[in-house]
Amino acid sequence: MSLTKSRELDRCWIRYTSLVCLVLTGMISMMTAGCSKAERGGPKSESQAATSPIAVFWHYPGFPGPDQPVRAGLLAAAWQDGRVVRLETHDDLGRKYVTGMLGAEDTQRLRTLVAQDVAFLTEHKAPLVPEDSAFERIYVSDIGKSARASFEASLAPPPLIADLRAIMTTAPLADMKEAPAQWEHLRALCGSP
Repeated sequence: MSLTKSRELDRCWIRYTSLVCLVLTGMISMMTAGCSKAERGGPKSESQAATSPIAVFWHYPGFPGPDQPVRAGLLAAAWQDGRVVRLETHDDLGRKYVTGMLGAEDTQRLRTLVAQDVAFLTEHKAPLVPEDSAFERIYVSDIGKSARASFEASLAPPPLIADLRAIMTTAPLADMKEAPAQWEHLRALCGSP
């Protein structure tokens, strides 16, 4: 092969690899830009504020024993207007949900706890969860600020978070009805385990 042909091939290879690097850099920047917007959290508009939950509890399974079922899924989600989706019973994780409206007093308490939890989780780091443990992940959002944390499922979370979880999972609901089991899209709010 002649020297000029070799140089020409080298130039083509350099152009090709430069183009590939440029495309990959562009793709990574777009993915990173999307992630950073999601990480900032909080609704971006009034219509999104009405459709985005202000609190989500998600259960991750850890590593169950050989004869134990894998249990993962939404525990409860709540919206600004007091609407709640939660498990029908604790045994229905990922299968049976109900939806309804909290009373006015519980809705106000929910909003207050969410604001307090955002401040608490922003200031305090949650303890690390052992890799093989089942854990719950919480997401809370208040006035454009959001926070996430994980808590080992077998341990009690901090009182503010336990109070929020109790309202979302046990407070009486008006107009309660069965809800579909497709809530996987809410897991993204809680972030990766």
